[in-house]
Amino acid sequence: MSEFLKQLEFIRNQFAWIKSKVELDNQLGLYDINKLGEDIFMHILNDVYDLNLKNANDILHDNFPSIDLVDENSKKVVQVTSTTTLKKARDTIKNLKDLKLLVVTDGTSNSLKNSISFFRQLENYEEYAISFFYINDKPNIKTKNWEAFLEEENLNENNFIGFDDIIDIIQANPTKCETLYKTIRQRLDNISFKFNIDAYFELAEPQLVNVTNDKFKEYESEFINFIQSKNKILEIFAVGGNGKSHLLRYLGNIKTEYIPLIFTKQINIEEDLKKLDSSKKYLLIFDDIDRYLEQNTLLNLLAYIIQNPNTKLVLSYRTASKEAIKIFYKKFNNIDTQELEIIWKEKEIWSLIENLLPQMKEIEVRKLAYTFNNNPYLITQAIQGDIKNIQEFSKKIVEDTKIALTDFNLSDREIKDLLFNLSLLTPISKNNIAKNYKNIINKLVEKKILRELTSKYRFNPDIIGDLYLAEYVDNNKSDFEKIVEDNLQNFSNTVFTNLSYALVYNRSNSLQNFIKNIIKKWISSSEYTNQHLALINKIVYFAPLESFIFLEKATKWLTPKITNNIPKSGIQEFVTTIVMDTSTYNSDNDAINLESIEPIISKLISALKNNVPVEILTIEHIIKYLTSEVVLSLPKPYYDNQTLESIFKKLVSPLDTVNFDVIIESLQIIENWVDETNIIDRKIQLLSKVIDSLLSATFDDTRSNGVSITWGQQVLNLNHKEVLKIIDKAKHILYKMITNQNLNISTYALESVSSIGGYRLDSLSQQTQKFYEDIRKEALIKCIDIVQDNNFNIYSRLEKIAINTLNFHNSRKEALSLLEVIQRNDEYILYQQIKGVDFIIYDFQEFKENLPEEQNKVKDWIFDNIYDKKNINLSEKDKQVIERLVNKYDNYLDFIAFCNILDISGWNSRNILIQVLDCWYSKNPILLTEICINHLNEINDKNIIDIFKEFAFNNKILDINIDNINDSTTNDELRIYINSIFKKFSINDLAILNKIVEMIEEKEQNDIRMFIAIISQKLYFTIANQVELYKDLEHIILKFLQWQYQYSFDIESYITHHILYDTIDNKNISSEVKQTLVQIVQCHKIYIDEFGLKPIYKIIGYGLEECINILYNKLTTLDENKKPVHIFNYYFDSSKISEVVLLKSFINSYNDFKKLVDKVIELYQHPIKFIGEDGNEYERYIHLDYFFKYTIKQEYITELFAEFIKNKNINKIKFFYSIVPVNSTYLNIIIQNINLLEDKVSENDLINYLRQVGKIKSFSRSHMQNSDLVLSEEALFTEIYKNVNSLSLQLKLKEELKYLEIQKRQELEEDIVHLLDK
Repeated sequence: MSEFLKQLEFIRNQFAWIKSKVELDNQLGLYDINKLGEDIFMHILNDVYDLNLKNANDILHDNFPSIDLVDENSKKVVQVTSTTTLKKARDTIKNLKDLKLLVVTDGTSNSLKNSISFFRQLENYEEYAISFFYINDKPNIKTKNWEAFLEEENLNENNFIGFDDIIDIIQANPTKCETLYKTIRQRLDNISFKFNIDAYFELAEPQLVNVTNDKFKEYESEFINFIQSKNKILEIFAVGGNGKSHLLRYLGNIKTEYIPLIFTKQINIEEDLKKLDSSKKYLLIFDDIDRYLEQNTLLNLLAYIIQNPNTKLVLSYRTASKEAIKIFYKKFNNIDTQELEIIWKEKEIWSLIENLLPQMKEIEVRKLAYTFNNNPYLITQAIQGDIKNIQEFSKKIVEDTKIALTDFNLSDREIKDLLFNLSLLTPISKNNIAKNYKNIINKLVEKKILRELTSKYRFNPDIIGDLYLAEYVDNNKSDFEKIVEDNLQNFSNTVFTNLSYALVYNRSNSLQNFIKNIIKKWISSSEYTNQHLALINKIVYFAPLESFIFLEKATKWLTPKITNNIPKSGIQEFVTTIVMDTSTYNSDNDAINLESIEPIISKLISALKNNVPVEILTIEHIIKYLTSEVVLSLPKPYYDNQTLESIFKKLVSPLDTVNFDVIIESLQIIENWVDETNIIDRKIQLLSKVIDSLLSATFDDTRSNGVSITWGQQVLNLNHKEVLKIIDKAKHILYKMITNQNLNISTYALESVSSIGGYRLDSLSQQTQKFYEDIRKEALIKCIDIVQDNNFNIYSRLEKIAINTLNFHNSRKEALSLLEVIQRNDEYILYQQIKGVDFIIYDFQEFKENLPEEQNKVKDWIFDNIYDKKNINLSEKDKQVIERLVNKYDNYLDFIAFCNILDISGWNSRNILIQVLDCWYSKNPILLTEICINHLNEINDKNIIDIFKEFAFNNKILDINIDNINDSTTNDELRIYINSIFKKFSINDLAILNKIVEMIEEKEQNDIRMFIAIISQKLYFTIANQVELYKDLEHIILKFLQWQYQYSFDIESYITHHILYDTIDNKNISSEVKQTLVQIVQCHKIYIDEFGLKPIYKIIGYGLEECINILYNKLTTLDENKKPVHIFNYYFDSSKISEVVLLKSFINSYNDFKKLVDKVIELYQHPIKFIGEDGNEYERYIHLDYFFKYTIKQEYITELFAEFIKNKNINKIKFFYSIVPVNSTYLNIIIQNINLLEDKVSENDLINYLRQVGKIKSFSRSHMQNSDLVLSEEALFTEIYKNVNSLSLQLKLKEELKYLEIQKRQELEEDIVHLLDK
């Protein structure tokens, strides 16, 4: 058989196969011809009819209606169809007419408008004629209906093409037969590649179908350059998930002179490539070639493109495989290659996320980006919630690692175990990598399997490690436990953190059971430490029962202590920071506190409220634990959200709750406390806080995004039946508390009534406000029931609630009803006055009549008419009340009984009570005299007894017997004596004051300090009013100053500033006082701030020179071991030496500054000798900043160094160059000095000066932004680098710039790590 006949027979067979497949597909309801053809019909028609047809989806738009192929040269359109009905033909013609002629109106569908718009962009679109290509049997167009249709539409049989027509043409034309034969062989008779790039990716990478991004346009020019160059291979590589396949799809659709084809299978490649037409140019595309390196696939492709000059090859592979790919090139000579690495910039990733989630906040966008290390594939899958795709992606890590570590000859098992160890221990410090593993780790970083952040290695991204850990555990149930246990001792915190992440993905229970068994081992061996609690906090949700049992036992085992892991402040925080990665857990391992307990308990509560399986654990167990004696006695935590009150609020909060029955059950348990006979006060407090929170309109909704904490309040949903049930239960408990016989419970209940609705109620909706006002009204009515028994404490609280209601709420009627039932007798009014309440109602009816009707005027009226904030003394009404009571109380028993119910907790209660006693005494001195002399011990409150004593001494009912002031006199008694004698101090009181001071001298230092403060204030007010008394009192002031010097007390400003400086003429101050002040300011042990130091210097007549000398002497003071008391040889800005700052007050001109300079030169003639911590002797000079830190000004520095240069005094420049601040203001002077000192000062000293070594630097910056200090240092060093003369120094400056660049990167890495770790 001739070659022509063989070709013809091959074509017939292929057409027969197509027709049979189409017929079978149609029977199955499948009509999508593209699944079969991959543009094959376009190529068949082009070869046979000499057309230039193109896919309408490419020319017009995807899924273009009625038209499949377009030839813009011959003005033809073709519909490829398997439907032979006349209706199909009519519909197609109608659609084509619409595309040409239809007038678009508002009623035209958007899809049709779109199609018309694209079609009419074709040149001369009205002239396009249509043909139908049938891929099974053609319709019979000889029937009457068809003939009418053809005549109507001016069509003929040439417009209808079938396979038989094609056979007729090629049978008569052997050349076209051969061309078609080659085309069909290429496109149908091969199994290793496809020409339809999109169709391949729709099957191979379906997740790419609907993903679009402008990112890949930036690589188009590189691709075109490759096409136009002599290069044979384009290598596209990136870390997995960065879009290699996506880019191949994009590049494969760019029209060039090369016909793109993509390999789909790895078999029969050599044979299929032989079918390509050697006269045409082909672009061979192979995605993920690194998966098939063990086969000869790449070698075959390389051999083919070398032998066929019309071909180019595009490969894609993961970065880890780059070296493995290059090995294959070495087998051929001079293969020209071009590389293209896909790199996503941060902003491109942020843009991708923002396009997918436009409502996401910026900080959340960044967090998502960093979590997946800017990996676009993982990010898109995470956004779509497709964990399965991410899990599949993570499995490739073994393959990547195997390729990356080829040179290390590791077995598959060793690689898997290595990855498992890393997944347990990352992020791991570089210092913790064993020497024999460093090269392996570096290779994994190089291949981007791991990444390095802040000198720690971690997976790229972290989730890959988490998923691998879970996968390893699932597949190695018998092996993983030993590896985990081996790592627990040294890396327990990191291991537990990573296990907690892996538990989320672990399909079996093996890891969860392992965790539970670890906790059980700890319990059985009594391994109770704070560190163990921190570990348990990480896995609470996966072992809740075991975690709770451990916590319960650990609480009893460990020692209650205040946390020592609270934030520090100021310089101490900068210099000494406790580094902990266990939240606020105590670094004291034997301690237990609420900071350790709260995180675990909160998670257990959350688990119960959200139906997380907790086995037999119940909310009753948790409440019983929280109210156990050991927990109730724990110290108050540093953070408010970790108090017991806060925990109980979380327990009953309806927010973030699925199982509301847990809250109801909790409330029932708490309600039972009300009936306990001997309920402790702490439980009542907790009960009250629970009710307060549930009857507030908003609940705390504090949230963290890993960077910042947002404090907020969320309004409860009052349409939610479960929320209403909870509020009803809270109301029931409150009303039960109000009427409880235990006054402590009812008192707390009244506090809860006053807070109903919360402080934000008036900013909420009218519906919400009404809801809580109704509860308030109901509660006020309940309060009326307890107005009995003349309990002034209850009365006072009820009145406060009612007044507050009138002021801020709309329950006027109920508030007035409550106020009306209060028995407002004189005793109660006086009780209120002494207590110091804001509002006192003397007569209810008068109050009611004058109260404005309009709610908006009530507050102002109450403020103006009842509450006088300036009045701290008794009013006339109060005195009238007292006068009536004087007539009523004629025996001491009744009066003392009244005193025993008083509440003197107010800020002015002491003063008011003394006034009351004074007023009473003026009316009935006999009664109070009898009480003061004979019955003070019958008063219950010691504070009231002290007030009576002070009153008695003031009124000479009792005399201060100087003989009674002795060693046994208490501090409280001394205070009473002091208050009494200074009430109206006269020279007659001096003896008693002297005796008091004599007794104070025998007290403890803290007591002496306290009495100096008390008496100094009174001395000032006495001397200010009677200056002539100063001379008589100066010896006491001297004594106080001597004590302050003796005990190194802080200076009392009432003496130095207010008396000696402001009040007394300097010439009247004795030399003894001044000399003592000199001793004080010279003493390095006594701290006096700048404010306190200035007046002392003026009193003793000290100036610049004395200030310099004192500063120098303090800095150079050595202890008994000849060690420095202060750090002086580098600047530490000691807060204990205020002269450092005070110096500036004496520098008012350049001449003053020059005196300072000269004095410093004088003092620096010899170094200071001292013994170091190592016992060796050293010689050092004081750091100049102690003298110049606060005294320099730009004009002083400029003039000083100009003078040095003018006098050619290089030695002074050498001495003083370091006082010039290292900032841009002094740039020219810095450069000038450095160039002058090139050979005079070592380069290390100059660099240290520029670095400002030894100085504390403040690094304040915003999230993901470099600190201003680092940026300014970089700019400054750059300018200095450009302008210094010394090449050697330039090299050192260049190293500094490199270091600053590293520092900038580390700052940002710290933020990224913070996000990832949160």
